Amino acid sequence: MQRQGRRVLLVIDNCSAHHVQTSLTLVTLLFLPPNTTANVQLLDLAIIRAFMESYRYRVVERLDIAVRRPAANLPLRVSLYLAVEMGKAAW
Repeated sequence: MQRQGRRVLLVIDNCSAHHVQTSLTLVTLLFLPPNTTANVQLLDLAIIRAFMESYRYRVVERLDIAVRRPAANLPLRVSLYLAVEMGKAAW
């Protein structure tokens, strides 16, 4: 990182196990105030729910096409590559 001139911001919650006593030159530590994690987790849940709904829609849509249009020659199984591509599109 030093050769590339990159800096890193590491955001850490206020867990008592996160006491860091080190001299990091290109890393800045940002400790969140108390109870921040509980509030942020609700936002995480909403984001994850929206992502999962979009991903599931894409999977069902693809399976629907595979069943209704046999000429498309789409397999009924989803490969790892396709799952990643659908996840990327859902994001």
